[in-house]
Order: sequence, then C-alpha cells, then structure tokens
Amino acid sequence: MRDIQILSDHSSEQKKAWDHFVLHHPLGTFCHLSDYAKVIYKSLGYHPTYVQLIEEGELLAIWPMSHHKTFFSSQYISMPLFEFGGPLFVPTITEEKIAIFFEDVKKHLKKENISLIQSRVALGLTPCHVEPTHKKQFLNEFAILRLGDSDHIYTNVLDRQVRKAVSKAQ
Repeated sequence: MRDIQILSDHSSEQKKAWDHFVLHHPLGTFCHLSDYAKVIYKSLGYHPTYVQLIEEGELLAIWPMSHHKTFFSSQYISMPLFEFGGPLFVPTITEEKIAIFFEDVKKHLKKENISLIQSRVALGLTPCHVEPTHKKQFLNEFAILRLGDSDHIYTNVLDRQVRKAVSKAQ
C-alpha cells in the first residue's frame, strides 16, 4: 500500500524516522532535517511542509518544503536559504514510483491552489525526473564588469546619474 503524506508537523515517531532517513542518505543535508523547516518558520514565517512517501511501512522518499504565502501567490520553497533543494529517494526506488510521487504532489498543489514549488538545483534528480514536471527558470541575472583603471570606469562606463550620486555622497 502506497501512502503519500503531506504534513505541517511531525509526531515524535515520524520526526525520528525522517531524521534517520536524512542522516543515512548520501545526499542528505542539515536542511533536509525536520527541524530546519521550523527554524525557517521562526525566522521568515514560512510554514513547514513535510512530504513523504511511505510504502508498506517503509519511508521511500522525503521532500522538506516551506509554504510561503503572499497577497498575490502561494508557493512551496524547497529548503529556503540553501543552495540545493529537492526530494531524497531511497536508492532502490523505481522510476515509476518517482513519477507517481511527483504526480501525487502535483495533485496536492492543485487541490491547495499552490502555484509552484521553487527548488534550486534538485539533488539526485536526473533529467528524466525533472523534464515532465519541472520548469527551468532563471530568477537572477548578472553582468560582468571588467576591472580596469578606476577613472576610466567612473567617467566612461558608469551612468551619469551614478556619478552624480557618488559626488553627492562624497
């Protein structure tokens, strides 16, 4: 019997099983541990959400997230303030069970009217896991400014308004 559970809190037994799973998983990090989401709740106000897949009493997958609501949207963030995110699966899990896991999570999102799950680099997920369910989006852009003579940069590269603000600050 397969059971996907989406919890806002753990019983002490569930917490112990979750943390044991993380501590013995090769990709497990401190951010996967059950209390990390509580720290995020206390510091940022994002409500903890714990997704776990249990089959015949065995924990097969976990996915810690934080529920972030704004006036305009509601979303899950997989392990905020950390470079990586995403679920952890037992090494013996089949592709079919992973697909079912993601399908069950999508059903929950739709039922709860949650727009998306924001996850940085998803640990342990291959393209066959990611492509059907995930959308790649680059949230931040960057520019490269070649360093050189500071007078040249100040007079030729920076905008007039920037130069004016620097002069005003001086």
